This record gives sequence, C-alpha cells and structure tokens, in this order.
Amino acid sequence: MNCEKYLSQLPPSYLREIQTQSTYEKLIKHGYELKECLTSPLLLEKCYEKLNNIEKDTLSWLIKNVGYEPFEWKHVISLVEGQLSKAELKVGLTLLRQKGIVFTFRKTWGEHIYVIPKDAFHSWVKVLLPEINNVSCINDEEVEPLDRLGRGLIFDLFQMIIYIGKNEVSLTQNRMIKKRQLQKMCNLIDINEDDLKYIDLKYMGQDLYPKAFVLVYDLLLRLQLVEQKSKHVEINRDKVHGWLLQNSQQMNRTLYEVWHQICMPDHVWLQLIWAKIETISYDMWYPIQELVNWIEHTKLMSCHDIENMQCFNQLLNWMKVFVGFGWIQVGKTNKNEMVFKWKINLNSTDELLKLDEKQFYIQADFEVIVPPDIPFQIRWELESMSEMTYSDVIMRYTMTKETIKTAVQNGRTTTDIIQFLNTHSKYGLPDNVKKSVEDWSEQVGKTVFQEVLLLRCSDENTAKHIGDNPLFQSYIMEKLGDKDFIIQKNLVKELIKKLEGSGYSPLFSSVQQGNEEENVQFPCFNKTSNASFILENSKGTYGLVDSNKTMLYYEMEQKFPSVKDVYPTLEEIPTIWLKQYRSYHPSTEKEIIQKAIESHVYLKLRKNNVERTILPQKLEEKEGLISMHAVEKNAEITLFSHDWEEMRLIFPGINDK
Repeated sequence: MNCEKYLSQLPPSYLREIQTQSTYEKLIKHGYELKECLTSPLLLEKCYEKLNNIEKDTLSWLIKNVGYEPFEWKHVISLVEGQLSKAELKVGLTLLRQKGIVFTFRKTWGEHIYVIPKDAFHSWVKVLLPEINNVSCINDEEVEPLDRLGRGLIFDLFQMIIYIGKNEVSLTQNRMIKKRQLQKMCNLIDINEDDLKYIDLKYMGQDLYPKAFVLVYDLLLRLQLVEQKSKHVEINRDKVHGWLLQNSQQMNRTLYEVWHQICMPDHVWLQLIWAKIETISYDMWYPIQELVNWIEHTKLMSCHDIENMQCFNQLLNWMKVFVGFGWIQVGKTNKNEMVFKWKINLNSTDELLKLDEKQFYIQADFEVIVPPDIPFQIRWELESMSEMTYSDVIMRYTMTKETIKTAVQNGRTTTDIIQFLNTHSKYGLPDNVKKSVEDWSEQVGKTVFQEVLLLRCSDENTAKHIGDNPLFQSYIMEKLGDKDFIIQKNLVKELIKKLEGSGYSPLFSSVQQGNEEENVQFPCFNKTSNASFILENSKGTYGLVDSNKTMLYYEMEQKFPSVKDVYPTLEEIPTIWLKQYRSYHPSTEKEIIQKAIESHVYLKLRKNNVERTILPQKLEEKEGLISMHAVEKNAEITLFSHDWEEMRLIFPGINDK
C-alpha cells in the first residue's frame, strides 16, 4: 500500500503528533499536505536536512538494506551488526516512526512489524542515491525486438471478466473452480507459464491452478472485479463498470501498483533498481547495462554480495516477466547492446477516452475486426452481441442469430444494438448486416416464458382491501381473478414490510425472493457513464496469492512511539553517569560498563583530554584487572582500566547531542 493508505488508518491524535514534528511544521504551514511531505522527492530533500544523524543513518540503512519489504526487529538486527548499534537502530526506528517515515503494525501476539510505504521508498531512493546516467535516446531503427509483444495483462483480465459474466462459474466444496471450466478459462489467457518462470508464487490450490491463471484471477479478486460466493464466482457489476471506463494506461498503472503487493522481487537491490527504472521516460529505449553500472557505482552490488553478470541476468529475467504483461519491451541494438523500453506510462495523467474516438470494422459477412486501441467499454458491449473467433493484438468477432438473441435477453433493444454498431463502426453498418440484426432481434421475445410471483389472498375481502389500498398498488403488476395478484418479484421485500405494517402477516410457499436483473448475466454499461473505479486496500480484498508485502492482515499500531520506551530501565540509571565525564571507583566502572552492554549503548572514554567512543561487548575481570572487549569505528578492540581516566554513558537519542 502507499503512504496515503497508511495515513488513513492512523487515529487523529497520532496524525496530529506527526504533523507537529518540526520536520514538517513549516511545510504544512505553507499549505502542503502531510502526504506530500512524506512522498514528494522535492519536499523530502528539505525534510532530510532536518533529520538528526541517527535518523539519517537509520533511514539510509533501511532504504539500502531492507527496501519496502515489511520487516521485524529480529530480522533487521541480524543484518545491521557492525554498522549501527542495536540502541541506535531502535532509537532511529522510533524517531522515524514518529515522523511517519516508517509505519508500525501489530501481529496478533503483539509483536511489531514495520514498513516503509512503496511510494515513499521510491522517493527516498531519489533523494539518497545518485541518479542513473542520462543516456541519449536510441531510435527504433537501431533496435531489433527480442520478445513477442502480446496483448498484455489488461486483455487477459478482460477476457476472464467476459467469461465469468457470460457463464455460471461453479465452485467445488473446497471453493475451487471446477476443472472443466478452469481449462476453458486458462485457454483465454495470453500469458504463458514461461513468462512467469522467474517468479515464485505461493498460493492456495498450487496443485490445481496454473501460475498464469492464478496471477490473473488473483488480480481480479484483489481489484474486486469478481467475487467468490459460497458456490459460484460472479462479476462485481459496479466495480467492472468503473474499471471499463478507464483507458488502458490507467488500467495498467493500477495493475502495476497491485502487482507490487503480490510478488515484486525480494532482493532489495532489485527493488532499488526498479525505483530507478520507473523514472525512465515512457517508450524510450534504454541500455540494461547502464542500470547494472548504477548498482555497481553506488556500491550496492558489493553490499548485497552480487556480481555484475548475475545482476544483469536477474534484471533481464524480471524484465521478461513484464514483457509477458505487455509493460516492457526488450531488444538488442545493432551494436549488440541489450536495451528495454516501457510500454506503459507510469506517470501519465491521461483522462478517460471518449468512446467515439476509436472505431472497429464491420464486414458484410458479419465479422467485426477490432484494432488494439479500442476502449474496453466498447469491447464489453461488442462482446454482448458477438462471439470472439480470433484473439491476438487484433481481435475478430462474429455476429450470429444466437449472439443477437443473447444480447436482447441481456437487456439490449434492437435500437440499442443498431445504434451501437453504427456509432462505433468506422464505415457504418453494411445493409445486409443491419437487416439481419433487425430481423433476429425483433424475433426475440414475441413469446416469453416468465417466472412471476403470485400473491394469493385467503378471501375476496382481503384481496379487495389490498387492491384498493394505494400503499400496495405500485407493487401489483396484474390482478388474476378475485383473490390473486401478480406482483413485482424484485420488490417483494418492500411489499412484505408494508403488508406487515398494515396488520398482515404473509406466509411463503416455496418462494425465492428475486432480483429484477437476476436473469441478466451480462449487464449493459453503454447507457450511463457515472461510475468510477477506486482501488480499495482493505481487509477482505486479498486474493489467492500468499504475500507478505501487504499489511492488510495486521492492525495498525495506535500508540504514538516514545524514545523512552527504547530504554525501559533508563530511570534506574544515576543521572551523573549520563551528564558528564567523571572518574569512578572500579566497582562503579564495572556497573557502568555492564549497563552499556545490557542496553547496547555507547561509552565515551577520556584520557589526557583525548576522547574516544566505543560500543562495549563483553566485560572481564582477572586478578583485579578490568578488561573490556568493544567495537570502535567498526574494529574489534580490547581495553584495560589504564586505557581511560574518565567515562560517560551515551544513550542514543537521549544524551548524544
């Protein structure tokens, strides 16, 4: 999730505490929102200048070594040894939590789990790490694409929505899609297993569901475009309507954001590279080796113990995953240099496309040819009245008597169908096609089998009271005989309440309360356009893939952190030990050293006016002589009592200024 989502989960008192931090106070007074202060690279540069050394060191270490993976204390403390003391890291983490740079969640057993939001992480990478080389644009004529450019992930999602909208997708007792339907759904997916062989997905039904299917189906569930009921799967009409109103760039940006929640690479160096890759201009060829050079130049390669060729190969493998999604294209220049370019614009603010901007082609043989840039709302309506016969970048559909009948059954009139085809056909509707569509659609519905709901009264007097009462007349479709009424099935719940309020207690005889659109499997979205799609990150919206990158499973920590919580025994320590240099009795010196070891804090030693700062590790005493094993400037040392005259305890965040 992004920073805004995390902020929305904090209590107002916690938010106020963050906003009053001196780091943001001036910026907020100048009209900036807290979210901007936490995610804008320009504002973060100003904020970084106001951080103290512990905060800067901790933040820099987290960005370079942990990334935006959720992390626990026991994990980071095992990595940080020799770079920061445990006390420094804990204090730094606490101070960053106070500033909303790190967010905290609580597991069910009380243990904390921490995270830096992805959008904030990417902005901090821009602030803390140098830019990649600005390479001049490589022309398309110089590059030979190496991988096929398929339809893309958004088309696979669309085809799956279409299938679920047109078919009753049943679930087994274990809530798994039945094998026969699963095979049909898998055949609709353009992404193949080879596209995904470099990623590791752990998911429910691993022995049944192919990886490519799970990825598409998981995205549909997370976006709430489809819902798994107890016995079947169905589309979420409102969500699908809003989704179809977006253009392909908007859809891809949403999918890219959700993808990061599912299975972006665990390697931090790869996360750092992707943060830089996202800054590269859309549709511009860029050398992959330049990214590897950047990692090497920033010393991240040695930090993460990876070699140049290994880095190149792993980066190329991940790009191939995105090739399968239609997000990236990989090629080779005439100088044998591997390059890539974005096929989606992550920074675009394109507005919704007008539906009449793009058009398809209708042939006299009832075939419809659909170019790749046709908006999905138009495709949806075309799917309601035709059958797809060929699927690639360019798609082909055929209209038949049966497909037109299905369109009418799903609420389209003859006028709706003709008007839609005329509006979106490049050269209009051929006369023979128009005549056939009119004939086919007008034949539908001349005779109708209709399931109705009967309200039967016990006597004629009751029937007369109900029939004459204005309170009930809007629910009655037709009167049958002296005691019966046909009522609107979809309004039965309202009618029951009004009958009960008027002193009647209706009984039920094998009645199933219906819905006015229960027979409409493929709703019409072409008539209205007042829907919108909002990506919701809340409990219950996760899919099949088991991912530790989402914090939806945990409760946000509600208590504002305090540095004093880092040192629960601080009040027991004599103030004089912290305030100034002093010489002590050997027994007191042992106490001070032991306290430093227990609290993982520093000792400052002074002799002949020369100061040194050490991190004590172990205290020994032999024949009355005190010796201390410690770390000084990342080197292990051993000191004896004659190596100091005075000492002072230093608690990071308390008395280290």
